[in-house]
Amino acid sequence: MGTKGTFALGQKLLPGLKFFAIFDPMEIRQREENTAWVLTLSGNLTHTDNAQALHQAAKAALEAKALPLVINLEQVPLMDSLGIGSLISLRITAQRLGVACHLVGLQPKVQEVLTITKLLPMFSVAATEAEVL
Repeated sequence: MGTKGTFALGQKLLPGLKFFAIFDPMEIRQREENTAWVLTLSGNLTHTDNAQALHQAAKAALEAKALPLVINLEQVPLMDSLGIGSLISLRITAQRLGVACHLVGLQPKVQEVLTITKLLPMFSVAATEAEVL
């Protein structure tokens, strides 16, 4: 039985599978506010492309100006191991530059993943951006 279907821009079919696995790109908005970089994410942090896009956006911002990093996850309902790896990498990069890395607006599933993996204490976590800006 073959696989066929239509794909919107940015969606991929995983080869060799008999079902469709759709990748939806994550939106990343970046701004500088109160001497901090704020990255607002929208979508699942669950795919290589999304994790790499986050890492590249944050790294470019930090290379332009070493400011504290605020990652707003209010609109990120899910995160997998790739997302975890990306957040850890950003935390380490920020630490090497001597700036803070804050996570804000954790959704229940994202907080659960970080709690189960015992990684939550590694980050500064706040409910809102206002708490860290």
